[in-house]
Amino acid sequence: MQVKFNSRQEIVDILRKRDGFACYLCPEPYTEELGPTIDHVKPLSKGGTWDLDNLKLAHRKCNQEKGDREFINGVLEPKNRRIGYRERKQSKQQVLDAFCELCYSGRLLLPEEVCPECDREAVAFPWTLKKEPKNCDHSTFWCWICSIGVYERKPAILDIIAGDG
Repeated sequence: MQVKFNSRQEIVDILRKRDGFACYLCPEPYTEELGPTIDHVKPLSKGGTWDLDNLKLAHRKCNQEKGDREFINGVLEPKNRRIGYRERKQSKQQVLDAFCELCYSGRLLLPEEVCPECDREAVAFPWTLKKEPKNCDHSTFWCWICSIGVYERKPAILDIIAGDG
């Protein structure tokens, strides 16, 4: 049951009476420098609520360290590891090493065409068939409007059958 509160201090007072005046993440008491913050045990980003059962008091530093992670079987889930500069540089180099300069990794190929150097097939929107929206038929050719899905691309054979092509 979710209850409306008039102020943050009212929530802190209720939680202090219920849980005591120590951080639930580290059992240290609060001080003037390390005052309490309200933590959502199940983060709002993962479906948590402002229900009192989901709120606890924690030091600001502990609360920030916890972030939007949850407790799974009593253990805080691991942090998402950020990719460092060296790893980004390596992955960029892998992309560059795999890049085919003959067909621009399939972008310069016509439909049904295969690159003799890298054996790639044409991509969904090859550069060779790109047109301005006013010149695009949205079937054989494509434009930026086709690529974002405003117009659904249709097979060119449908135009031929209908007598438009």
